[in-house]
Amino acid sequence: MPNLASYGSPKVYSGARLDYNAVRGDREDLGKFKAEAPTHPLIDFPFSTILDTVILPVVLPVATYELIFE
Repeated sequence: MPNLASYGSPKVYSGARLDYNAVRGDREDLGKFKAEAPTHPLIDFPFSTILDTVILPVVLPVATYELIFE
């Protein structure tokens, strides 16, 4: 199983961004994610956005650290 939080992977609003790229059919941006796009991204989008907002206080420091010390 891949490490979904691996270094350099998208973290801030990653679920919503994954859904957005899946709806657009953007294969290049989908390749940045270490997860499969959902089968029904339009249905998943509001739930992903809510969950991403809830976990934002935890994810933001990790993403900031990676940005600074990359």
